[in-house]
Amino acid sequence: RFEFTVTPAAGFALAATSLSFAYRATASGPVSFALRTSADAFASDLLAGTLTNDSTWRSSGTLSLALPATEDPLVLRLHASGASSALGTLRIDDVALGGAVSAVPEPATAAVGLG
Repeated sequence: RFEFTVTPAAGFALAATSLSFAYRATASGPVSFALRTSADAFASDLLAGTLTNDSTWRSSGTLSLALPATEDPLVLRLHASGASSALGTLRIDDVALGGAVSAVPEPATAAVGLG
């Protein structure tokens, strides 16, 4: 499992829209992956895909996400599976999370806009 956390600065929200990473799986390494997030307490796969396990560095390409904006820290977990041996390995590198960061209005400002 590979895990990382993204924490928006105070007063800002993050909406994640894409993920990409480089990987290298050995011949007996994993052949599939799934991404889960803290947005739903890791309850379901947000996306899934296959891995080529030939010991060559590869790119996942740009994978589309649709995570709503959050002001809370967002934990992303990439789970790999399907290794033919416990000695199989997977290396992850060059992880990039794409999306938009937006300012969150202060409660007093939002109340004025509603009034």
